[in-house]
This record gives sequence, C-alpha cells and structure tokens, in this order.
Amino acid sequence: MGGKEGNGCGSGRLLMLLVAMVVLPLTLVPVRPVQGRQEYYYAYQDQYDDDLSLWIDEQQVKIFSGVAMKIYAIDNGRVSPHIRDPNFSQYLPMIPSEVSCVNFTWKAGSKKYYYNFDRLMSVDENILKAPTISIKTTGRVPKNAKGPDPECDQKCANKGVCNEDKICQCPEGYMGQYCQTALCYPQCMNGGNCTAPGTCSCPPGYQGRHCEGGICAEKCLNGGKCVQKDKCECTKGYYGLHCEFSKCVIPCLHDGKCRGVNKCRCKPGLSGDHCQIGRRQRSACKRPCKHGICQRNHTCQCDKGWYGRLCNQREKKQRIAGGRRSKSSTMVNITTSASSFTTDLTIGTKLPKI
Repeated sequence: MGGKEGNGCGSGRLLMLLVAMVVLPLTLVPVRPVQGRQEYYYAYQDQYDDDLSLWIDEQQVKIFSGVAMKIYAIDNGRVSPHIRDPNFSQYLPMIPSEVSCVNFTWKAGSKKYYYNFDRLMSVDENILKAPTISIKTTGRVPKNAKGPDPECDQKCANKGVCNEDKICQCPEGYMGQYCQTALCYPQCMNGGNCTAPGTCSCPPGYQGRHCEGGICAEKCLNGGKCVQKDKCECTKGYYGLHCEFSKCVIPCLHDGKCRGVNKCRCKPGLSGDHCQIGRRQRSACKRPCKHGICQRNHTCQCDKGWYGRLCNQREKKQRIAGGRRSKSSTMVNITTSASSFTTDLTIGTKLPKI
C-alpha cells in the first residue's frame, strides 16, 4: 500500500501541503509552513490501522488562540472540526484562515483513490473565513478510500452529477460518496441530526433551528430563557430553577425591573430603590420625606421604623401590644392588613386590639 499525499488547491498563493507516509504509530510528519510562517499540521498513519489522524500542535495553536492546546481535525479517523474551550466565547477553529484548502489523495499501486470531504467552516467567520479546508463536520474518514464507481450515474442522489472520473459531484447542501448526506450550518447541536439541508431533527428535550435551545417542562419566568432541558437562563435580577425568585426582596413597583440586590430600574418619572417615588409625589410636599413617601395630601407616609412629619425620627425599640398600655408618649405607626396610619399615644392610653 502506498502513502497519502496532499495537494494544495487553488492558485495565486502559497498553500499548505500535507504529506503522510505509512510509518510507525505516532510518528509526526510536519506540514509545509503557510506563507513562511511557522504554523504546522501534523499527521501520521498507523501501520496496523488505515485510519488517519491530523492535528495542530499545541504551540502552533497558541500562536492564533493564545492557549497552548492540541486540536485534532481528525483523530483516528473521526472528524471533529470544532472544539469548545471554556476561555473562549466561540468555538475555536481547527484551521488558521491563511489555509485555503487541502486535498487528500490515496495512492495504491498505479491507481488513485480519493477521499471526498466537505468544506470546514467556523462559527465566527471573522476568525475563519470559508471555505478553508475540505473536511466534513461529522462522521468518519473511511479506512479504505473509495475509487471510481462505474455505476456512479445511477447512484448519485439528491441531484448529484457523476463527473468524468466517475465520482459524484454534489449540489450545495449535500455531501458523501453519492450525495446522500445533508448538511446543516451551523451544525446541529446537542446530538441533533441533519435530515435536510439546514434542517435539524432534535433529540428529546431540545428545540430550535439548530437544536440550540432546551425544552423546559415548566415555563421560565420573568423573561428567562430555556437553554437546556429543564434549565433556565435567568435575566438579571432573577434566579431559581425557573427564574421564579427575584433578588429584590421588596418587589419593584410600577412595572420596574429588578436589576440587582434590592435595586430596581424604574420607568421614566419614577425613582427610589423600588420605584416608589414619582415626580409628582416628590413635589407635593414642601419639605422632602426623609424616610417615607409623600402622599397626595402633602403628608409623609413613613417607612417602617420611622415617624414624624418628615419621617426623620427613628422609633424606639419597644413592644406595644394590643390591650396593653404604653409606658410613654410617642408617635408610632400601626399597620393592619388594610391600611397604615399614624397616631399620638399618651401615657395611660389603652390601645385597641387589632
């Protein structure tokens, strides 16, 4: 059996060449540098197994990503063109953008056999412009390459055309030896299958055009988004399994939105930590309420623990229970389920039971 040789495709600039001989396992064969830069691919062919491996060396990955990590394009025949790195918000591309394309040709005696790959694309086209390298996004590199098929004309599916080399040329959206495999870009996520060009069949628990979203048995509340099966991504200010809890212990009033721990984002004309103060309320009192809300009758409704005309006096810590006499004269707030009001108490006054 002969080796594999790679031929750069396109014209007008220096392209990458891939050379891999039948050698001992894990023997590295460097690829020609691109445009004089020291960026290499490495490939090897196991003498006991025909599966090809192709990867980028750790130090070369560091050149364009900043992270030293080995990235496989093909690992023992299995293709994995993208890798998710926790330090990046995008999928890291396998191939630097300088590489235009790479063709694999298998030589066995006097015959040539071709691997048919689809082009590799990056999630972020600014990082990796398409098309770049001919490697399909899922599946496996066959151990034995397929040669010309005399029945190519009858076998090409999905409007594929058999060329002069008796190999199917597939229309956009399909790939495979007989154009039998549909393509989806971005590729189907979370185990979804591409059933037609751009159409994903999602596994149970996932939804979306690319199976990127989850299905939650209970609806995510307060603007939360279902991102995985029964997992909500909450908007700022909310938390919980279904985003049912607000970080604002006191709810935001007048359609305000919780934007932090007990901090509300108020609509125009409203203010306060809980959007409890309006422009009209603020101007209704000649002097501002220190710890309370100005009412329409130009009086202050004090917050809990404060009293006085301007709500600027703190209550003394004492218990005044229904049916008991207060020990001194003071101003207190008495709150029932229906209303809140302020009254003067004098020594000897018996409080009504509430």
